[in-house]
Amino acid sequence: MKRKTIKLVAISIVLALLVSISSTIVLAAGDLGGERSPAEPDPNESVTVEAQKPTITTQPANTNVTVNGNITLSVAATVGDGGILTYQWYLSTSDSNTNGALINGATSETFIPATKLEGTLFYFVVVTNTVTNETVSTSASTISNTARVTVSAPLLTNAQSPSITSSPRDSMVLINDRLTLSVTAQVTDGGSLSYQWFSNTADRNTGGTAISGATGRAFTPSTNREGTVFYYVVVTNTNNNVNGAKTATTTSGTAKVTVNIAINAQTPNITRQPEGGTVTLDDRFTLTVTAEIRDNGALSYQWFSSETDSNTSGTAIQGATRATFIPDTSTLGITYYYVEVTNTNNDATGVKITMTSSIAVPVIISTTPEAPQNLTATPGADYVTLNWAAPENDGYSEIIRYQVSSDLVNFWFTADEEYEHTFTDLVSETEYTFSVRAVNQAGFGEEAVIIVMTTEPEPVDVTGVTLDEEELNIYVGKSAQLNATVMPKDADDQSVTWQSGNTDVATVDEYGVVTGHAKGIAIITVTTNEGGYTARSIITVAYPDIASDHLLLWIGLGTLAPLGTGAGVYLWRRKRR
Repeated sequence: MKRKTIKLVAISIVLALLVSISSTIVLAAGDLGGERSPAEPDPNESVTVEAQKPTITTQPANTNVTVNGNITLSVAATVGDGGILTYQWYLSTSDSNTNGALINGATSETFIPATKLEGTLFYFVVVTNTVTNETVSTSASTISNTARVTVSAPLLTNAQSPSITSSPRDSMVLINDRLTLSVTAQVTDGGSLSYQWFSNTADRNTGGTAISGATGRAFTPSTNREGTVFYYVVVTNTNNNVNGAKTATTTSGTAKVTVNIAINAQTPNITRQPEGGTVTLDDRFTLTVTAEIRDNGALSYQWFSSETDSNTSGTAIQGATRATFIPDTSTLGITYYYVEVTNTNNDATGVKITMTSSIAVPVIISTTPEAPQNLTATPGADYVTLNWAAPENDGYSEIIRYQVSSDLVNFWFTADEEYEHTFTDLVSETEYTFSVRAVNQAGFGEEAVIIVMTTEPEPVDVTGVTLDEEELNIYVGKSAQLNATVMPKDADDQSVTWQSGNTDVATVDEYGVVTGHAKGIAIITVTTNEGGYTARSIITVAYPDIASDHLLLWIGLGTLAPLGTGAGVYLWRRKRR
């Protein structure tokens, strides 16, 4: 019997060594006595459990990305033996999946590489299958192909060069007559336009002299001297949002301005330009121009319409020959209008008819917008989130805001976001009606309506538990409080169970109060009743030392009896038998 016991101990030691040495565990048993039947396996034979190597069905793919771009590498693998798959990603500077550097924390099926620096790196992943039963644990791994990730510099974007749609025009004026040159330019990249006018003695739009203060779209040149001067303007687009050149310029053609001594009809001076605007369909809108002359000539007017922002290529409007003009507002859309102001002076010794044009101004005929599109509702137990898209037709007027309403209130209010709003503090499992509408300058648009029912409250499951103290020191006979926090804090089941791993040293009650009983170490474990999550605290129990509030003098062995007390100090002596 003693020999059999020794053999069992030896076998146990061998098994323990095998478990610690290899992930593939071989079980072996010695002859423990007795006869075995022919149907029984030979206990002296080893049984090896081999984990199946994972099959990678989707390899991580090569990817090109610009600096600070977002990419995700992923792998998909399967096994047929019911094992558990784990992942570890590696980084390599060469196209090799055998000599990479392990990436800490990259242990899932997907991985997001860093893209802060330009260059090319290679990534691969090792997929491991682990199979575990009562006595063995084995694993097998498969290495993926490398994925080449190339990070390149972002494309360079420069500020857009302005497009001049209307250049300053040649003019002939008398000395001291007022003349206004103007330019019309545009950009579509969101930049800001600025202007600088130049004068030149030659018909060239280079090499001129910058005119101080002439930095607007319109410019009034000096006409106090006879002669000819050429003017042009440099239009600059400034866009600080591009990553290349932030400014770009375009130079207009030259405008020949001739100042004559002859008494010509004075060019009308437009003192008030017409002002465009947005008007609701079929509403009345009036354009007005104010001009003046000082040579006793007669002013006349001709209004033009144009599909573009230009005061040179419009169509004359029949009957529109006054200083004021009421455009047609029966058709939705945008139309540009300008007016030619003509001075006719038959007493002039030179040019008897002069003309100037106003700037072209837009008149936008709008209506209320259609209903927002694609209205959806995402309900919760106490909230509903609405999402929508812009109306198919905004009524030719920019959407100012979106408003929402519900059957809970009798008024409209502005939505939280441009295309989203969340109604809160709702009652679960209740039907509600919600409405959304767009608002533009013409007014309130059509409504989009949706009916939705809130859901029943979802249970909040326990995900873990923590203790406020991982280690705690107490004296024999003393108690201390351990506080457990069930996560999340709004979990439905907050109940826990306390347990001491060594009740001789320390015990714990149902409230987490730990009491020391003897010198030593005990592990206190708290376990959630839902999910079985645990947390532990190491409790060290000791007798108080001289510096504590109690002094124990342990004299010899045998039965001890108190000698005296005072001020929390205890002195013991041994009784004689």
